[in-house]
Amino acid sequence: MASADKGAWHARFARVLTVWTMLVHVPWAVSLGLALSGGLGWVGLLVGVLAWLLPLLLLSPLVFDTLPDRPRSSFRVNLLERPYLVHWAATHVSALGWLPGLVLLPWRRDPWAWPLAAYAVALVALGWGAFVTCRRLRIREIDLSVSGLPPEFIGYRIAHLSDLHVGSVTPPDLVARWLDRVRDVPVDLTVITGDLVTSGEAFHDPIADLVGRLKGPVLFVPGNHDYFGDGLPLFRRLEERGVRVLRNERVVIARGEAKLVVAGMDDVWTRRGDVAASLRGREAGVTVLLAHDPAVFDEAASMGADVMLSGHTHGGQIGVPGLARFVNLTKMANRYSLGVYRKEGATLVVSGGMGCTGLPIRFGVPPEVMVIRLRRA
Repeated sequence: MASADKGAWHARFARVLTVWTMLVHVPWAVSLGLALSGGLGWVGLLVGVLAWLLPLLLLSPLVFDTLPDRPRSSFRVNLLERPYLVHWAATHVSALGWLPGLVLLPWRRDPWAWPLAAYAVALVALGWGAFVTCRRLRIREIDLSVSGLPPEFIGYRIAHLSDLHVGSVTPPDLVARWLDRVRDVPVDLTVITGDLVTSGEAFHDPIADLVGRLKGPVLFVPGNHDYFGDGLPLFRRLEERGVRVLRNERVVIARGEAKLVVAGMDDVWTRRGDVAASLRGREAGVTVLLAHDPAVFDEAASMGADVMLSGHTHGGQIGVPGLARFVNLTKMANRYSLGVYRKEGATLVVSGGMGCTGLPIRFGVPPEVMVIRLRRA
C-alpha cells in the first residue's frame, strides 16, 4: 500500500472511530448528567453536554492518532491513552446498563443508576486488565498427543509465541523481560506465529534484536500486522539474526533417522498465504504447520497437517475468567479462538498471544507463551 493510500486509510479510520465514540458516549453522558442533577433540568443538560464533549475534544484526537505505530512517551501512553481507552470501553458497558434501568423504570425513578453502576464495575475490571493483566506473562505447558510421532521426537518441546505486537503499547523493555523468562525454559524449538509489530516500521530494529536473543532454532511466519507497513525489511533483519522466516515453505528437523516437518504459511489476510504450497512436497511423517490465522485449519487438516500452531485472535483479549475459551470478544467472529481443537486426526493450538491491538486491555485472557510437549498418541 502506497504512503498516500495508507494516510487516507488512517484518516478514514480515525473519523469512523470518532463518530462511533460520539455515539457511545451519549448514554454515559446522559446518565452522569441525570445523576449529578438529581433528574431533568438545565443543570443535568449542562453536565451531560460537558461530559460528552470534554473527552471527545481533549483526548479522542490524541488517542486515535496512533497509526502507524511509532515511539511515544510512556507519559502519553500510560497516563493519557490507556486510561482514556479504559473509559472508552467502559462506556460501552454503561450503554448496556440502560436496559435494566428502563425495564425497572415503573418501580424506580432513577434509571441512570444502572448505567453508572455498570460503568463503575467495568472501569475497575478493565482498568485492572489494562494496567496489571497486560503485563503478567503466563508460560503454559501442554502435552500434545500426535499419531505416528517417531520415538525420537517423544518429549520434543516447542515454545510457541504469537502476536507480540511490540510497539508503544507493548514496549520493547516489557517484551525483553518476557523473552528473558522464555529463554530460561528448556525447549528444542521456538516458533513465532506472526504479528511481531502492530503497524509501521519504526520498531523493526528492536524487534529483530529481541527475537534474535531467543534460543535457536527459531522459526517465524508473518501475520497480517507485519504487513501493516513494509514487512520485508523486518524479515531481512530477522534472517540476519539467525531467525528462519518461512513464507509458504518448510524445513525438516532430523533426529537420527527420524524427521519432523515444520511448514510455515505466509499471511492469509493479505492473500500471500497458501496452505497447499506450504505443505506440498513434504516428506512422509509428522507435519507441524505454522499459520498465523487459525481460520485455515480445516483446509490444513484435509491436506494432511498433523499439528497446526496459530495465533491472531488474542483469545479476544477480553473474556470471562475461567471460561475465556468459550466466552470472549472474538468468539463470534472466529470459530477457533483459543486453546486446542481437533479435526480429522489433526490438532490445532491457538495461542492467546502476548501483546495487544485496539484496546490495550486484557481481562480473563492473560498474555501467554505455550510450551508444547509432543507425545505419541
